[in-house]
Amino acid sequence: MAEHRRTWLILSWLWLAIVISYSVWGAITFSGLYRLVAELQIDRFGGYSEKWTAILPGMLLAAPALWYLRRQSAIAAAAVRGAGPTGEARQARRTGLVLGGIGLVSALVGVAAFLISQGQPDGSERAVPFDAATLGTAPAPAGRVLIHGTADPAVTTGTTETGRINTSAVLYAGFRPDGAAKGGPIRLFIERDFGDSAVAATGQFFLPEQTGYLVEDGLPALALHDLEARGIQVARPNYVLHDQRMSRREIYYVVAGLGGFFGLLFLAMAGGLAFRARLVTARG
Repeated sequence: MAEHRRTWLILSWLWLAIVISYSVWGAITFSGLYRLVAELQIDRFGGYSEKWTAILPGMLLAAPALWYLRRQSAIAAAAVRGAGPTGEARQARRTGLVLGGIGLVSALVGVAAFLISQGQPDGSERAVPFDAATLGTAPAPAGRVLIHGTADPAVTTGTTETGRINTSAVLYAGFRPDGAAKGGPIRLFIERDFGDSAVAATGQFFLPEQTGYLVEDGLPALALHDLEARGIQVARPNYVLHDQRMSRREIYYVVAGLGGFFGLLFLAMAGGLAFRARLVTARG
């Protein structure tokens, strides 16, 4: 029975790790279940909540494992109360070891993500001329590219976030590369991130020469929904040309930050349990 319970505990913790990883991946890349739930909200309400779209599906997926872990925690707590100080100290050490292991793995993932990020382009390299008319027929280059073409002011959309201090806007303009078919679905969009929507309204970025990093299917769901509602055809896959210098490193920095945060959190919890076990032992 004890071996059976240990196996289910391991599987429950493993499932939680998978669900958390999957939820973070979906939110960062706008893929999988996160994208499905977001698009359902957009179709029905015209928008979606980024926070709850990431949290609620993950909670539902994790519910069976959380229920089992909570049940086993209650059983263990009852056993500890009957075992006295020695049993309580032993349980604290075991839980601390589990949390410490999770914290160590999280920290290692964060460190690995940061190290990998240092091997990605940082925006200082020279932009290489690229024939964007070939997009959709072959993988897009990973490095910084230079593209010639014509922007289409009529195919412009964006997203706006209003904060307590200022309002930021990200605009996406359709861009037809030289040599691309005229009048067909738009496949390439130029992205510009403005710190203030008032600046975005007057910003001039419809230039015939653009540089940045190509991201496949990088058009946000809200922007895509807006274009389709206006009858504008968007090719699949579509590509967004990011102009930020750190575009290729951003996702690794996010993973590194999350790994570091959860690593410190779980390690701190493990340290607290180890200290508690020592106090209980000293009292006993």
